[in-house]
Amino acid sequence: VFWLLAYTQAYILALAFNVRIPFMEFVLLFPISVIISLVPVSISGFGTREATLLVLLAGYSLDAGNIVTFSISWMAIPLVIYSIVSIPMILKKGKDSI
Repeated sequence: VFWLLAYTQAYILALAFNVRIPFMEFVLLFPISVIISLVPVSISGFGTREATLLVLLAGYSLDAGNIVTFSISWMAIPLVIYSIVSIPMILKKGKDSI
């Protein structure tokens, strides 16, 4: 269930970047890029994930820039959210140590 929600979130983000393919095809192709990004040849899978998506989505005549932007955003948005959420915790810890 978690992965289906994660892929649905990724699909909605892909639509925002005009990466438009049918949902079921996205759900079948996107996990391949996630798995390949786990191969330890780059830092956090950057580059391998984007290249994989470019190859997998080549048959859909999509803009390569949109695909790469979607892929980077899919990884960056959670990092930004986690950072924002953690700021109050860091500030509170800093006050407690004084």
